[in-house]
Amino acid sequence: MSMLTTLEAMRSPRIAIVKLSSLGDVLHALPVLCALKERWPHSRISWLVEPQFQELLQGHEDLCRVIPLPLKDWRRRLKTPAQWGQVRRAVARLRRQLQGYEFDLALDLQGLIKSGVASLAGGARYRLGFHPVACRESLAALFYNRWVRPPRSGHVIEKNLSLLRALGMDSWRVRFKVPLSEAACRWADEWLAERFGGRGGPRPLVLLHPGTRWQSKCWPQEYYVQLIRCLQERPLDLLLSGGPGEEALLAGINGGLRREAPLALGLGLGRLAALLARCDLVLAGDTGPLHLAAALGRPTVSFYGPTLGGPARNGPYGSQHVVFYSPLSCRGCGRRYCEKLRCMRAIEVPQVLAAVLERLGL
Repeated sequence: MSMLTTLEAMRSPRIAIVKLSSLGDVLHALPVLCALKERWPHSRISWLVEPQFQELLQGHEDLCRVIPLPLKDWRRRLKTPAQWGQVRRAVARLRRQLQGYEFDLALDLQGLIKSGVASLAGGARYRLGFHPVACRESLAALFYNRWVRPPRSGHVIEKNLSLLRALGMDSWRVRFKVPLSEAACRWADEWLAERFGGRGGPRPLVLLHPGTRWQSKCWPQEYYVQLIRCLQERPLDLLLSGGPGEEALLAGINGGLRREAPLALGLGLGRLAALLARCDLVLAGDTGPLHLAAALGRPTVSFYGPTLGGPARNGPYGSQHVVFYSPLSCRGCGRRYCEKLRCMRAIEVPQVLAAVLERLGL
């Protein structure tokens, strides 16, 4: 009996999605969850994820449970023979943790050895993943018993959804359904009311998130200062957000302004999502909060330089976004992570300002 026939015969198939990290990658996998639930409304779907991202998934209407798996350091340990014993013990713990779930189907959207191990440890009869040439670590495919070769081009969301063709699905709606808790929404309303007097007025709210994981992906700090100075002359409200370790960057930007912008620092994913959901426009580089804003349906203006695959593959998904992609990216500087920011400096302030004002109708 084929995989599809078996699943069709089940009254309530138990499905595991394996997408461990990172923030943007987890968000880009959400449409798979929504499409699966629409196809099998009575299915019980679980998500295996790194603990730091489970808050993003908690309360999702299409999820039965979120299973946190702390596997972040596996790759480092696999490269050190002296620590292989620790990995073996971690695999044993993983098997014990997943024992009893008895998944019928596991979809590995990560394509790493550790995610392949996780899909196997869950005991799923069918383990679906990408063809070895499309996996980030080709050995991950050893843990699957069904492969799909994704399209060679297109957005990573479309790559993820291509796995569903093995389940007889040829069309789907791209939806995210990012959960927003009542507590987080209440906090966001109160936080904004304290700083801007609430969000009932006509002034649009613009959030800027300058930091990215890689310094080479950051639009220059002085460019943010110039842009914000121009925007502060307009009838709108501005705020800056950042994660751990980005305090100095935000302080440097605020130090160059005539009037400091309110700071939203170190928010959990739930509160950050609630805050982004209330914005009229979000500006950011290639970073998780940008994709979170896009998943929430917020228009964005973003900056892309040395990003593997470029915005066509990893950009914010949808038609309501403006993406500035440096003409010097990768090919011009010859390096994927160029610390001189040559790529990003090619994106100039006047063109960004014009795009922001057009999106806001100012």
